Amino acid sequence: KLFEVAARMQDRDPKSKGYGNFRWSWSNPTVMDYNAVEFCMQGGALLWMRHRDKMSEGARKQLREILDFAVEGCLRHKVRESYTNIALMNAENLILLGEALDLPKAADEGYARLDRIYRYTLDNGICEYGSPTYYGVDLDDLVLTEAFMKREDGRKQVRALLDLFWTDIAMNFF
Repeated sequence: KLFEVAARMQDRDPKSKGYGNFRWSWSNPTVMDYNAVEFCMQGGALLWMRHRDKMSEGARKQLREILDFAVEGCLRHKVRESYTNIALMNAENLILLGEALDLPKAADEGYARLDRIYRYTLDNGICEYGSPTYYGVDLDDLVLTEAFMKREDGRKQVRALLDLFWTDIAMNFF
């Protein structure tokens, strides 16, 4: 049932700007917030990686279809590096979904986006808006990426970012 609802909420029109993305609510006639795919796929990637073997064949097929559309939604979602929490989540989703679904171009793009975030942050520091709220999202993004990504070069970048975030939190706690 969950996957049926998700599929109904997903924009599957290839001509649409929101293709692969999700509406936040039934009252939205179209995708109005392009961050939705990122939040949905953080859980979607974990469902696929950790639980697909426990699903019925039908549920697994439905989820895979949702994920395939969502990968395109993540690829089309161009997030500036200074929009830290969403940029990290977008890179995470492309990396994890690309690797889990055997879509090397998506994974490569995720690693490229992670590299741009990493380099941007080295040059400019952490640019997160509303840090007390969004640092939790940032840390979730980084921890999940580190836990499940396959490439060691990306893992080193994620660990460096985690060190930076935790240092910033410690230095500014009071």
